[in-house]
Amino acid sequence: PVYAECGSSNPVFVFPEYLAANAVAFADAYTGSVCMGAGQFCTCPGLCIVVESSGYSQFRDRVAEVINGKPAATMLSRRTRSDFRSSVAKLMALNGVSVLAGGKPVEHPCQSTPVILEISASDFLAQAENSQQEAFGQCSMIVRASSIGQAFAIATALSGNLTATRYGTPNELGSADGMRLRRILELKAGRQISE
Repeated sequence: PVYAECGSSNPVFVFPEYLAANAVAFADAYTGSVCMGAGQFCTCPGLCIVVESSGYSQFRDRVAEVINGKPAATMLSRRTRSDFRSSVAKLMALNGVSVLAGGKPVEHPCQSTPVILEISASDFLAQAENSQQEAFGQCSMIVRASSIGQAFAIATALSGNLTATRYGTPNELGSADGMRLRRILELKAGRQISE
């Protein structure tokens, strides 16, 4: 058998008004995507860039609640699980990275538990190449951006990806900022999704 993996972090960008209005629903959708199939889908969101708003704390709390309640899941093989653990460890060793939720150890040689990491936009940008490396499995990193300008900088620093997604209200997606982000991501991903 051959296991071919594309190495995509599939970034998700979340605008502030959207997050403020949909914090819990978005957290549920995001964690569901991260954990689906033990995170072994090639479009699993490995990065979630959030422009902070009044909904950020509620989003963060809901993500932690859901992830901490998830059981272990079976991965494709021992090697897949070993590579996953090694990749997560490398991400956790980066400056400014903390564990928001999950990451409980599992004794089973082919199982893993989900883990959500967190980093500031400035720390991400200071080590952008290493910060966007994929951990193939149910792992994702939330990047806290304090402004839309930081989100643009992150988008510009990204390498190629299978997908990129923008979550925003209709006004946000159609605004000058929304269209600028779209134009940047057109050069970074084979498929762009807007929600």
